[in-house]
Amino acid sequence: MDKLRILIVDDDEDNRLILRATLRRLEGYETRDAVDGLDAVEIAESWRPHIILMDFMMPNLDGFEASKIIKERYPDTVIIVATAAYDSRIQDRMSAIGVDSCIQKPIDRALIRYKLDSIGSSLRLKSRHVENPSRKNAIPTSI
Repeated sequence: MDKLRILIVDDDEDNRLILRATLRRLEGYETRDAVDGLDAVEIAESWRPHIILMDFMMPNLDGFEASKIIKERYPDTVIIVATAAYDSRIQDRMSAIGVDSCIQKPIDRALIRYKLDSIGSSLRLKSRHVENPSRKNAIPTSI
Protein backbone atom coordinates (compact mmCIF):
# COMPACT_ATOMS: atom_id res chain seq x y z
CA MET A 1 0.00 0.00 0.00
CA ASP A 2 1.76 3.13 -1.20
CA LYS A 3 -0.43 5.96 0.05
CA LEU A 4 -3.59 5.92 2.10
CA ARG A 5 -6.48 7.81 0.53
CA ILE A 6 -8.27 10.27 2.83
CA LEU A 7 -11.49 12.00 1.83
CA ILE A 8 -12.23 15.28 3.61
CA VAL A 9 -15.97 16.00 3.64
CA ASP A 10 -17.13 19.41 4.85
CA ASP A 11 -19.40 22.07 3.38
CA ASP A 12 -17.22 24.81 4.90
CA GLU A 13 -14.24 25.56 2.69
CA ASP A 14 -12.19 26.95 5.61
CA ASN A 15 -12.57 23.66 7.49
CA ARG A 16 -11.42 21.71 4.44
CA LEU A 17 -8.40 24.01 4.08
CA ILE A 18 -7.45 23.55 7.74
CA LEU A 19 -7.71 19.76 7.47
CA ARG A 20 -5.72 19.69 4.23
CA ALA A 21 -3.00 21.84 5.80
CA THR A 22 -2.94 19.52 8.83
CA LEU A 23 -2.64 16.44 6.63
CA ARG A 24 0.18 17.91 4.54
CA ARG A 25 2.48 17.37 7.51
CA LEU A 26 1.76 13.64 7.47
CA GLU A 27 3.65 11.37 5.11
CA GLY A 28 1.98 8.69 3.02
CA TYR A 29 -1.46 10.18 2.46
CA GLU A 30 -3.33 11.37 -0.62
CA THR A 31 -6.35 13.60 -0.06
CA ARG A 32 -9.46 14.70 -1.89
CA ASP A 33 -12.33 16.93 -0.85
CA ALA A 34 -16.11 16.63 -0.97
CA VAL A 35 -18.47 19.53 -0.30
CA ASP A 36 -21.44 17.53 1.03
CA GLY A 37 -22.67 14.00 1.68
CA LEU A 38 -23.80 13.41 -1.90
CA ASP A 39 -20.39 14.38 -3.19
CA ALA A 40 -18.78 12.10 -0.57
CA VAL A 41 -20.82 9.08 -1.67
CA GLU A 42 -19.93 9.68 -5.34
CA ILE A 43 -16.22 10.07 -4.59
CA ALA A 44 -16.25 7.00 -2.33
CA GLU A 45 -17.71 5.01 -5.24
CA SER A 46 -15.01 6.01 -7.70
CA TRP A 47 -11.94 6.64 -5.52
CA ARG A 48 -12.45 4.20 -2.61
CA PRO A 49 -10.83 6.17 0.23
CA HIS A 50 -9.36 4.27 3.15
CA ILE A 51 -10.34 6.99 5.63
CA ILE A 52 -13.08 9.63 5.55
CA LEU A 53 -13.13 12.74 7.73
CA MET A 54 -16.84 13.52 7.68
CA ASP A 55 -18.63 16.68 8.81
CA PHE A 56 -21.94 15.91 10.49
CA MET A 57 -24.16 18.85 9.50
CA MET A 58 -24.18 19.52 5.74
CA PRO A 59 -26.73 20.38 3.07
CA ASN A 60 -28.11 17.86 0.53
CA LEU A 61 -27.08 14.77 2.51
CA ASP A 62 -25.81 15.06 6.08
CA GLY A 63 -22.83 13.20 7.50
CA PHE A 64 -25.00 10.61 9.23
CA GLU A 65 -26.80 9.52 6.05
CA ALA A 66 -23.65 9.69 3.92
CA SER A 67 -21.75 7.60 6.47
CA LYS A 68 -24.57 5.07 6.59
CA ILE A 69 -24.54 4.64 2.79
CA ILE A 70 -20.75 4.41 2.60
CA LYS A 71 -20.49 1.93 5.50
CA GLU A 72 -23.16 -0.28 3.91
CA ARG A 73 -21.22 -0.37 0.64
CA TYR A 74 -17.67 -0.31 2.01
CA PRO A 75 -17.64 -1.54 5.62
CA ASP A 76 -13.82 -1.44 5.83
CA THR A 77 -13.70 2.31 5.17
CA VAL A 78 -12.73 4.12 8.36
CA ILE A 79 -15.06 7.05 9.03
CA ILE A 80 -14.22 9.77 11.54
CA VAL A 81 -17.09 12.19 12.08
CA ALA A 82 -16.24 15.76 13.04
CA THR A 83 -19.01 17.79 14.62
CA ALA A 84 -19.57 20.77 16.89
CA ALA A 85 -22.87 19.24 18.07
CA TYR A 86 -21.57 16.24 19.97
CA ASP A 87 -23.60 14.40 22.59
CA SER A 88 -24.36 10.84 23.63
CA ARG A 89 -27.34 10.56 21.21
CA ILE A 90 -25.14 11.46 18.25
CA GLN A 91 -22.47 9.07 19.45
CA ASP A 92 -25.05 6.27 19.75
CA ARG A 93 -26.39 6.93 16.23
CA MET A 94 -22.90 6.93 14.78
CA SER A 95 -21.93 3.73 16.60
CA ALA A 96 -25.08 2.02 15.33
CA ILE A 97 -24.03 2.50 11.70
CA GLY A 98 -20.38 1.66 12.27
CA VAL A 99 -18.71 5.07 12.38
CA ASP A 100 -15.26 4.44 13.77
CA SER A 101 -14.68 7.65 15.71
CA CYS A 102 -16.15 11.05 16.50
CA ILE A 103 -14.18 14.20 17.20
CA GLN A 104 -15.41 17.60 18.28
CA LYS A 105 -14.99 20.81 16.37
CA PRO A 106 -13.00 22.93 16.46
CA ILE A 107 -10.63 20.15 15.51
CA ASP A 108 -7.52 19.71 17.58
CA ARG A 109 -4.78 19.34 14.94
CA ALA A 110 -2.56 17.25 17.18
CA LEU A 111 -5.45 14.90 17.95
CA ILE A 112 -6.38 14.40 14.29
CA ARG A 113 -2.75 13.74 13.36
CA TYR A 114 -2.47 11.23 16.20
CA LYS A 115 -5.68 9.45 15.16
CA LEU A 116 -4.66 9.34 11.51
CA ASP A 117 -1.17 8.07 12.33
CA SER A 118 -2.68 5.35 14.50
CA ILE A 119 -5.35 4.35 11.97
CA GLY A 120 -2.86 4.58 9.10
CA SER A 121 -0.40 2.31 10.88
CA SER A 122 -3.14 -0.22 11.53
CA LEU A 123 -4.35 -0.16 7.91
CA ARG A 124 -0.82 -0.54 6.58
CA LEU A 125 -0.13 -3.42 8.93
CA LYS A 126 -3.34 -5.16 7.87
CA SER A 127 -2.48 -4.60 4.23
CA ARG A 128 0.99 -6.13 4.64
CA HIS A 129 -0.46 -9.11 6.47
CA VAL A 130 -2.98 -9.74 3.67
CA GLU A 131 -0.42 -9.21 0.90
CA ASN A 132 2.30 -11.36 2.56
CA PRO A 133 0.69 -13.94 4.82
CA SER A 134 3.09 -15.74 7.10
CA ARG A 135 4.16 -19.17 5.87
CA LYS A 136 4.06 -20.36 9.46
CA ASN A 137 0.29 -19.87 9.54
CA ALA A 138 -0.32 -21.06 5.99
CA ILE A 139 -2.44 -24.12 5.31
CA PRO A 140 -0.30 -26.97 4.00
CA THR A 141 -0.88 -27.89 0.37
CA SER A 142 -0.47 -31.59 1.00
CA ILE A 143 -2.07 -33.43 3.84
